[in-house]
Amino acid sequence: MEIPILICAGQPLMRSGLSSALVAEPDIRVVGETADGSTASALARELNPAVVVADFELADMTGIDLVRELLRPSREAPRTLLMAPAEGDAVLESILAGATGIVTRNTLVEDFPQAIRAMATGHSFLSPDIAALLLGWVRDKQPALFPALGLNLLTFREREILALLANGMSNAEISKRLCIVQSTVKFHISQLLRKLGLRDRLQAAVFAHQNGVT
Repeated sequence: MEIPILICAGQPLMRSGLSSALVAEPDIRVVGETADGSTASALARELNPAVVVADFELADMTGIDLVRELLRPSREAPRTLLMAPAEGDAVLESILAGATGIVTRNTLVEDFPQAIRAMATGHSFLSPDIAALLLGWVRDKQPALFPALGLNLLTFREREILALLANGMSNAEISKRLCIVQSTVKFHISQLLRKLGLRDRLQAAVFAHQNGVT
């Protein structure tokens, strides 16, 4: 069974490269190509592709705008494979907009058939570099996104030191209060900063007050 796809990319070279690679696949059929999102939206209604392969930057809108347009209520939407920049914010926005597949512009054209086949059978697809980027972005941002998760990463001693730090105590004062040497205090502070994705004591103090650790 053939998988009909529509290609939407602003650069002619990108469109032709993708088309040439995909027409060689016996189970994939390129039903249309265009440079702009408006035409892609119209062609999607007319040609009913299973998957739309779209670049992030189009002639008249962004790839995210196209995803939203294709998902408008009252229409049967094709699944969208979006070529997004290697930036965490862009990837997350693409997912929230409704993209069901995301690759980067550096993804080899030989890897697109695998993504298209997965999406045509109802699966989502993230290229390995996008998956790694997204995991790193969530890990770096998690204190702001999921404060409770960040706190759960801390040991009892680290939470204890975070609370004392938030109350303005110096390393020497914390050392005296907990009966541990200052080098151990410094080690625990560096560990809790790393786990919470924070830069310094000030950020840690603010985080502690915002999340009730005092």
